[in-house]
Amino acid sequence: MLVHGVGKGGQSCYGHLVEEFAKRNTVILPDLTGSEAAEDDGSALTIEQQAAEVAAVIDHAALGAVDLVGFSLGGAVVAATAALYPEKVRRLIPMGGLVKADQYMKNLIGLTLSQKHDAIAFGRVLTTTAFSPPSASTPDASSSA
Repeated sequence: MLVHGVGKGGQSCYGHLVEEFAKRNTVILPDLTGSEAAEDDGSALTIEQQAAEVAAVIDHAALGAVDLVGFSLGGAVVAATAALYPEKVRRLIPMGGLVKADQYMKNLIGLTLSQKHDAIAFGRVLTTTAFSPPSASTPDASSSA
């Protein structure tokens, strides 16, 4: 099961990998509450609630314990799923998940989200926060600044 982070949903995050993974595995792409692809009742989101959603999808698939991969927010969600529902998880692979939301991280997330209306600005914020200065300082990146 490939668990997406904040954003559009499972297909948007992992769609480009499904064909390759499906050669050897059953692939499950849930769309968690809070993503653009999911229906959302507007209630507050918690990691525990999203872990319960993942557990419910695992139960619905009736495959037994699964390998859980989670990216970004999905990394925290799969870690919580493994902690709360260990019998449902065979292997755990969290990637890029937030461990602690201190004030710095809250400010960084707020800054990033404040640019969602402007794709170029949003990309610049993400580039400068997701990559090291040498990686983000390619000739192409500096010429478009």
